[in-house]
Amino acid sequence: MATEQSRGRLRKIIRTFLKYSRHGGMTPASLKSALEELGPTFVKMGQIMSTHPDLIPPAYCKELGLLRSEVAPMPAAEVRRVIETAYHMPMGDIFEDFDETPLGSASIAQAHSAHLKNGDHVVVKVQREGIYDIMEQDIRLLKKASPLIRRLRGMGDVVDFNILLDELWETSREEMDFTQEAQNGIDFRRLNEELKYSTCPRVYEEFSTKTVLILEYVGGYEIDDIENLEKAGYDMNEIGTKLVNAFAKQIIEDGFFHADPHQGNIRIEDGVIVWIDMGMMGRLSVRDRLLLSNVVEAFATYDIEGIKSSILTIGVHDGNIDHAQLYADVENAFSKYADADLGDMDIAEVMDFMFTVAKKHHISIPSGVTILARGIATLEGVLAQICPDISVIEIMSNAVTSDILGRMDLKADAAKYAYAAVRSMKKTLLIPTLVSDALTSVKKGQTKLNLEISLSPRAEASRERQTGMTASAILIGAVIIGSCLLCTTDMEPKLFGAPAIGMIGFLAGIFSAAVCGITHFFRKNGRRK
Repeated sequence: MATEQSRGRLRKIIRTFLKYSRHGGMTPASLKSALEELGPTFVKMGQIMSTHPDLIPPAYCKELGLLRSEVAPMPAAEVRRVIETAYHMPMGDIFEDFDETPLGSASIAQAHSAHLKNGDHVVVKVQREGIYDIMEQDIRLLKKASPLIRRLRGMGDVVDFNILLDELWETSREEMDFTQEAQNGIDFRRLNEELKYSTCPRVYEEFSTKTVLILEYVGGYEIDDIENLEKAGYDMNEIGTKLVNAFAKQIIEDGFFHADPHQGNIRIEDGVIVWIDMGMMGRLSVRDRLLLSNVVEAFATYDIEGIKSSILTIGVHDGNIDHAQLYADVENAFSKYADADLGDMDIAEVMDFMFTVAKKHHISIPSGVTILARGIATLEGVLAQICPDISVIEIMSNAVTSDILGRMDLKADAAKYAYAAVRSMKKTLLIPTLVSDALTSVKKGQTKLNLEISLSPRAEASRERQTGMTASAILIGAVIIGSCLLCTTDMEPKLFGAPAIGMIGFLAGIFSAAVCGITHFFRKNGRRK
């Protein structure tokens, strides 16, 4: 019987994809419709696909990002059965009252309002009965059907489902374990304790199980309920600024961020931003957070080499990179922002550019970063609706700058230097880095050096003098290059934030070069007279 059901389900999967690819191929809209028709597993798969702009064309990511898993609610009897099975006691022993009409119904669970015996107003999240087995079967069948689906018109150019199925199952299993969501909420509240305007609902740990989760009830208004928020005296620009600052903190400081910050998952209550639904969270390592700070800084300063280097460092590749072409592609992709103000940048478009370039050069971006990209784009969509004058990238750039300065103060004990002195040395300190970058470009074949040597009677006569000058230039160049390399180390003691021996050698090399240049100038002018 089970085998026959599986065959029937497999036929339905194939027929549905055939139906939506018949006219005009599998367009973004038709793929979204097909996934919605096939149910919870496929809706979840579409949501995961939307987080992979490194694998899937931007138009498909954007359309699939609109997927919302609103489905018909469970019958009251099923809800009661799941709760009483989880707690091994009648509902009446736990709740003073329980509203059988759900607050919302999604693919994996639905939420109800209730009051505990102690009078606390809570939200009860109840998992759908048998959803684990349903999703497991659908994923197994989808693996069988994927070779056929790839042959459908347009599907081969969209995605290889096999790349995503393992991630789909891993993500779904995590979301179907409500003890993990409970821990996410506990961690999020702890990390945001000092940020008085950002939090998430309190978790009732004693009532947390794999299939039922009880959370503090959150009132207030959804963040896009502009009319009621303004009536209540809220300033939408202030809300938007705090929203981005809170999200920037999650990324830069915590490395633990809300991965689906759409309007329905953000509420405003008593002046506090409340993030709800902790089932889908993103995580970034310390390394990734530092690299992303570099990316934001590079965007803010239109540093093409910095953007290119960040893509290479964050991504995974086989090392066979055409650096000259990658630089050209990055420059071309971001050329429209060369003279633009930071606030005018479209962050979603910027992310699309970056992932398109990475995909072209076969650079794979880690899932944590792609999830973050989707989260930022989603948040930008919220801001466009509630406060269009607020710039995500501008606020995040300021947050990154503050974070970098904070780390510099700790690492280099910068407090002992006067701010004016640091500013006066800033341009000088950039020179070793620029020289080091140039050397790296030469090493990778990105920079071409063209030499043209012309001999003349005068050149022949002064050969000995030029040979001496050449030797001096080589020696000075070696000193400068060696000093630049020393400046990239953590050698102590420090001088203006760089190793003292490297800085002294660099300045000595520059001074020697200047002396040689001046000497050559006066000799040349003296001969002319």
